[in-house]
Amino acid sequence: MRIDPERCIEAIEGIARQEESLDRLAAGHRVAELDYEALAMGEGLTDVQHFLGVGPEPLASPYERLRTRPLEDVIENYGELAAALGRTRFASDLEQG
Repeated sequence: MRIDPERCIEAIEGIARQEESLDRLAAGHRVAELDYEALAMGEGLTDVQHFLGVGPEPLASPYERLRTRPLEDVIENYGELAAALGRTRFASDLEQG
């Protein structure tokens, strides 16, 4: 696939604004944070269960990660996209490897 760098950055900026808005709404409240990468590796679930005040139980999901190939192999213009993101605060969001 080919990704338009400008549209990608606009989309990521929109997501960042939404996350910042949610952070403001949650300010002053107890929160538990769990990122996708940790969740996909089965990490952090016990911590979330403790946060919710329930006894830890083994959890499983019927879902699995769909993309298994590196982004470099999937995105036709990966170099162009990486260069564009490298000039933004989102430089670290493009996985390497």
